[in-house]
Amino acid sequence: MAEYWTSGQTWLFPIQVLGFLDTSQGPAGIFADLPWAGEFSATLWTLRYEMIAYMAAAVIFFSPIPWNRLTHVALFGITSGAYLALSVFWSDAPALIMSSARLSAAFTLGMVVHGWRHCLPILPWAVLPAVPLWLLSGAHPWAEWFLNIALAAGIFWFAFAAIGG
Repeated sequence: MAEYWTSGQTWLFPIQVLGFLDTSQGPAGIFADLPWAGEFSATLWTLRYEMIAYMAAAVIFFSPIPWNRLTHVALFGITSGAYLALSVFWSDAPALIMSSARLSAAFTLGMVVHGWRHCLPILPWAVLPAVPLWLLSGAHPWAEWFLNIALAAGIFWFAFAAIGG
């Protein structure tokens, strides 16, 4: 207990979380004996990218760009294309840039699904072609795109199937 309260790591952890810095170590001595030592809060790594995505969405929303369903599709195409271009032409880009591009495609896919929610049936059929195409893509950057489609279709179908879409 004394180590916990006197450790600088304990007091820096909230700053690391709020500053979107490294959160993998956690406060001193907490869960240190787990099989995955050093992975105190592994899921917090996504917070920085979520904040970037929501700030970018706000900038676009308040810009003169028409905000409609076609804008969502265009943003999905742009972000998917940006990730593909980065993967092909700058594969050793810094992690912040590469992860931002990769995750923004998933984020904008969510925007597409939300924007078209009244027109799209919530059915798992998109999973059928997307999974084999994902598997056939191997390590190619398009694999990520097919995986996003398969995950979105499967997750939305599973989530809304019980309530009738």
